[in-house]
Amino acid sequence: MPRAARSPAPAKMMVGTAREASANALIELRHLIRGINPPVLAERGLADAIRGLALDSPLSAGLRIDLPGRPERPVEAAAYFAVSELLTNVSKHADASRVLIDVRYTANQLRIALTDNGAGGADPAKGSGLRGVQRRLATFDGTLPVHSPLGGRTTVTLKDRVFNATQFVDALRRAAEGGTAMDPEVISKLVESNAHQEPLGTLTAREREVLELMAEGCSNAAVSHRLYISEGAVSKHIASVFSKLNLTNSNDTNRRVLAVLAYLNSANLD
Repeated sequence: MPRAARSPAPAKMMVGTAREASANALIELRHLIRGINPPVLAERGLADAIRGLALDSPLSAGLRIDLPGRPERPVEAAAYFAVSELLTNVSKHADASRVLIDVRYTANQLRIALTDNGAGGADPAKGSGLRGVQRRLATFDGTLPVHSPLGGRTTVTLKDRVFNATQFVDALRRAAEGGTAMDPEVISKLVESNAHQEPLGTLTAREREVLELMAEGCSNAAVSHRLYISEGAVSKHIASVFSKLNLTNSNDTNRRVLAVLAYLNSANLD
């Protein structure tokens, strides 16, 4: 009989290490989310944050918002950055002058629809920024159906079942503290999230090193110093990371945040 089978101690040690790593990753992710949220989102919630995005957009933006209360913070952050990316996508690619943003919460589902008056023809299958938004929303059980006939209006609808992140974290904490069972919904969430990490597998070893240092909060200069490469090389690696993660339609700050979130989520689930 193999030694490991005779003594459960090594297996228990490995499980304990894995539990500790999982708990630490979740703590880091929650701290990161608190730190990167725009002040208006952290202080006043999703509705006012979206109003701010509408004011900053070069498009003429109309708003309809019916959002009682606040979703969980990770859901708020995901929705905020998705709306930010979608508005950028419309202003850059849709040949539109106006957009209507409709935000509502019904039947435990957050729904945000953006309708523009552009030329239509948007297709996530063509590798646009829409596909990246779809992938990231799927981590929170969200979907992003797109209706965009050629020559007609485009409507992109963010639908996100408001998964109770607090329950999710509490369940993982119970497991980390020695619990032997997890709720089926938690297991399902882990499996679904892991299924959406494929793009990280396309990163080179150097790109993963750069992304790991970004997750530690390093600037480009600090990454250059740590890896003994030029800042120009760092910028090229970061641009490649953004491209492989399909983060092409956000500003650099948002793309950096989204890349780090993808990395932390992957590290938590690997």
